[in-house]
Amino acid sequence: LDLCLSDVTIDLPAAALFSTNPLGGNSTWSGPGIVGPNGGFNGLSAGLTDGAYTVYVEYTLNECVVQDSLIVNLTTAPVLALLPVDTLVCISAGSLQLFANLQNGIWSGPGIDANSGVIDLQAAGGGVHNYSYQSAPNQPDCSQTASVTVEVIDLSSQVEAGGPISICAGPATYNLVPVNPDNGIWSGQGIVDSTQGTIDLSQLTPDVPYVYSYCIESAQVESCSACDELIFTLQSNPVADFGIDGLPCLNEAITFVDNTQNGAATSWNFGDGNGSTQQNPAYSYGSPGTFTVTMISANGGGCQDTTQQQLVITTPPVNDFALDSLEGCAPFTVSVVNNSFGDPIAQVWYINGDTIPGPDPGLYVLDSIAADSLFTITLEVSNFCATIAQTEEVLVHPYPLVNFGINTDEGCSPLTIEFADVTLGDPDTYFWDLGNGQTFTGSEPPDQVYTTSDTAITVYTVTLTASNECGTGTISKEITVYPPNVEAFIELDTLGGCQPFTIVPASYSTPGASVSWCFYGPDGSVNCYNEQAPEVVLDVPGIHMIVLTAANCGADTDTAFVEILPAPDVSFTHPASVCRNEEVMFTNTSSNVTAYLWAFGNGDTSNLSSPVYTFDSAGIYTVTLTAFSLLNDCPATFSSQITVTGLPTADFSANTLSGCAPLSIQFSDESIGANQYTWDFGDGSPLAFDPNPSHTFTEPGNYAVTLTVNDENDCFSDTTVVNVFVYELP
Repeated sequence: LDLCLSDVTIDLPAAALFSTNPLGGNSTWSGPGIVGPNGGFNGLSAGLTDGAYTVYVEYTLNECVVQDSLIVNLTTAPVLALLPVDTLVCISAGSLQLFANLQNGIWSGPGIDANSGVIDLQAAGGGVHNYSYQSAPNQPDCSQTASVTVEVIDLSSQVEAGGPISICAGPATYNLVPVNPDNGIWSGQGIVDSTQGTIDLSQLTPDVPYVYSYCIESAQVESCSACDELIFTLQSNPVADFGIDGLPCLNEAITFVDNTQNGAATSWNFGDGNGSTQQNPAYSYGSPGTFTVTMISANGGGCQDTTQQQLVITTPPVNDFALDSLEGCAPFTVSVVNNSFGDPIAQVWYINGDTIPGPDPGLYVLDSIAADSLFTITLEVSNFCATIAQTEEVLVHPYPLVNFGINTDEGCSPLTIEFADVTLGDPDTYFWDLGNGQTFTGSEPPDQVYTTSDTAITVYTVTLTASNECGTGTISKEITVYPPNVEAFIELDTLGGCQPFTIVPASYSTPGASVSWCFYGPDGSVNCYNEQAPEVVLDVPGIHMIVLTAANCGADTDTAFVEILPAPDVSFTHPASVCRNEEVMFTNTSSNVTAYLWAFGNGDTSNLSSPVYTFDSAGIYTVTLTAFSLLNDCPATFSSQITVTGLPTADFSANTLSGCAPLSIQFSDESIGANQYTWDFGDGSPLAFDPNPSHTFTEPGNYAVTLTVNDENDCFSDTTVVNVFVYELP
């Protein structure tokens, strides 16, 4: 049995779970630490120390005696210790864990969990609290008790930020003032000085409640604080605004319409000593002038805004104008004297369907009339108060608008012309010059007959002059008379040519006749033209027929023939591309031709049948062969393009050109236009074909390194040689 060495008397039979069977006998205990025959045990009073001790028990029933023994292991229990020892803690920490070096004990005290030793600081509350711990509560010999003091710091009862605050928009900043104490720190939206509680109001949205915290710190416990909050609202001011319903005219009722946003109460000053507290008052002014209307609007929070408008009270305008003349001949210039006035006024003239803004219609002319006409001239003068119109009339007499009609203005000789007078403007007199030596003074002359010769076109000019009190007018018209019989006639400057042949036939038909040409080809084609002298390309060998038709006073045709000789078949072949300075063979594949002329596109020419030519510059050249037919000496030309590519330029460098054997050299290609490389290192080694080879010279000597390059068209033009000196090791 394990027991703690203590001054507590233990009931060994109970502790050792001692039992007898059958019951009814007497038990007697003996041994070290036994303080009575009934099994009481007290090791400390018996002077025992740590160790194992054997105790005995005898059980007597009737005349029978039995004995048993028990080993008691005594140990000195560790001294109970608690942590932390007498401490300060901030209530904002939430909890505090107490520790004991002996397990399975019981804690007691405000807000503590009896088993875990965790203190709920909110449940414990602020103040100084005593906490006790009893180890081994069910083992009296080993049980110990200890206690610690915990002071819970609670600042919440010491801090007070204050009640809700509401101010009107306007100031740039606002300072929050706490109730208690005055050494705390403010935080929240727009705080720019946390110790003074200064708010930058420009960072706040009006009419939105903001929460501000006021916090104080404990001087005893680090990071121990308490905070209180208040609500701050920056109230928006009403946006004062009003409109005016009605005309700002003398003795006219005007309604002032309150358009304020977020307003609750309104007061008005009409600028003439009168005012109103109605929201939308109606008011009329008894005298004209300029008045400053002031509106003050307040909202439910007592915030105000003021706005003003200037109002000009005007009187209706006065319309007053006169015309210099009320009657006259066209063209009639309207001249007015305008004495209209008002403040302010707009003036608009209405004359003959035209609208003319402004006080003066300017230079306005009434014209183009066929009879006496009455025109109305109206002036409208307006302002805010009224529109006043005045109308005057003017009578305008016309001048003659001369015109006449004829049944036709051209025709064949003899040509009969009928006349019709359509003159407007009530003319008093007429005079006709009929262009044929005849005159007439009535409104419509008799029919006239106009003639011409068989070889000429005659133009007659007929003139009518008419007049009245307002003026004189004249008009002339021409009558063209054509010869009675038409004759078609073709003139050609040649009767044939080589294919393709351009011909421009000439018509010498009767003057005034309209002409048309038709060309009939040997292949059955027909092409017609209505030009006087068409330019036509004939590209089909054979006989072409040309027919000219002339028509006016009758019709006539003329026919001519042109022979087109065939052009020879000219062609040649050549390679599509060659290298610069490379000979190229142009193979003539023409047939039945002679007299060759080659042009190579660079100014050079040749008269050979199939020339061999060398181009000394790169480029694309158009080569042309012109040859003449053996049959009719007609020429033909054939062209083809050839591409001449440039030659590469060989060049290279080396990281060194001399040294002791074995000498390794890195060669670098610096050629232009190359894509094929052949390296000969001059030492009998195999050729290399890389653009940038590396080579090792193993024997002393002087070696000529050669690079030969070709381009992508396998053109070759250049070889570069560099000497390499390899020395013998000393």
